[in-house]
Amino acid sequence: MTQPQPIAVITGGASGIGLASVRRLKEAGYFAVVLDIQPPPPESADLFIRCDVGDQVQVRSAAEAIGALPGRLCALVNSAGIGEPGGGLEELDPEVLWRVICVNLQGPLLTMKHLVPLMKAGGGGAIVNVSSIAGLMGSPGYPAYAASKGGLIALTISMARELARHQIRVNAVCPGSVPSTGFVRQQLGRDFTPAERLALLKKVPMGRSLRPEEVARTIAFLCSSDSVPITGDVLVIDGGERFSS
Repeated sequence: MTQPQPIAVITGGASGIGLASVRRLKEAGYFAVVLDIQPPPPESADLFIRCDVGDQVQVRSAAEAIGALPGRLCALVNSAGIGEPGGGLEELDPEVLWRVICVNLQGPLLTMKHLVPLMKAGGGGAIVNVSSIAGLMGSPGYPAYAASKGGLIALTISMARELARHQIRVNAVCPGSVPSTGFVRQQLGRDFTPAERLALLKKVPMGRSLRPEEVARTIAFLCSSDSVPITGDVLVIDGGERFSS
């Protein structure tokens, strides 16, 4: 009997770590569905659904569309995330705070709420939440971002405990700085200067930048059958950057 094609849903799959994960999971044989507010590059995904993951109505609608697909939902990668302009607590705009929390923490909670039933119906699966070393170490000047990523780690562990009996594994990855994703541009309003890039490299004991594809390889591993015994884990991918923070 032919097995149904495995389906992977990747939020924030139009760019950065999300896009690298889409490509890696497609290579592994998944039907890749991207949820994002902007479309991914042509031919990178099998299906694009425009969706603001912080909006429950949009997430519910996307889940209904995914449930109607042939195949079996096996993997969910929560990679959608936004930063804040920086400047610290006193300069933090409350609207920015809630938008960061909405996308970075409420988003994964909503996608799990509406997609886990599909995983249960298919006999199980794997969820990978993309957190950050900021969620472990804090990030001076970026309190909303650090809080949202720390909350995502707690959510990951909670869901791992809750969903294990349904054969659904839930893990998190905590990348360090990934200069090539454009996330820095979002936070600073510009790219790193050469001096800032050099300063960042000096903070990383391995002396090299982290690439989206390297994080995506770990995500794909956590979605695969090779990682079946692993759940509730938090994998740090930072070249040792946290040791210098």
